[in-house]
Amino acid sequence: MYDEAVVRYVSWGAFAATALLEARMRFIFALLFTLFAVPVAAQTDVVAGLVEELKADGYVVLDQRGTLLGRTQIVVRRNDEIREIVINPNTGEILRDLPRAATPEDDMPASDAD
Repeated sequence: MYDEAVVRYVSWGAFAATALLEARMRFIFALLFTLFAVPVAAQTDVVAGLVEELKADGYVVLDQRGTLLGRTQIVVRRNDEIREIVINPNTGEILRDLPRAATPEDDMPASDAD
């Protein structure tokens, strides 16, 4: 009788430990998913918000691309002004904002040099 009770206790202990381990693994997975999925959505919101603000100010977006360092480069034009803006999409920090006067070469399409 005593041995049977010990076996039941040990079996229940193993079951409880397995259930606890599975619960911890689910929690860690959910935490990692939240940490990595939310910033991607936030990056898109920051860049899209800046582009919308620029459009509202009368700028036309000429180019928007990602850089090798994970930043976003946006080139916009309004009248005779061209701005190159580099933003860190993770933090929303504007790293560079270079305004310059538009030149006649900016209006010409790029030619293929053969």
